[in-house]
Amino acid sequence: MFLLHSSGSSEGSSIAVLSLIRQLRNKGYQVHVVCPKQGPLIESFYEIGVGVSIIRYASAIYPKVFTFKSFLSWPKRMLDLLWYNHIAEIKLQKLVEKI
Repeated sequence: MFLLHSSGSSEGSSIAVLSLIRQLRNKGYQVHVVCPKQGPLIESFYEIGVGVSIIRYASAIYPKVFTFKSFLSWPKRMLDLLWYNHIAEIKLQKLVEKI
């Protein structure tokens, strides 16, 4: 299982991950990819026969504070981060049990 932080690019690290997954599939490994949202890379996974799950999760460790406004919104953003990652953890656990 590959847990990606992005599915929106078709260059750089995305090409490397796609190449690695393609090689694993060619060697007979069953591969499944988890992405936080739809993106152009997902179609490439489908084309090579890789299972894909979309599970929304926050990839930041903590919300950054740059301005006074972001300082005021920090508690809500931190709660959102914790909530989405908690839900993602439950969904990932169910996915692993299923696979």
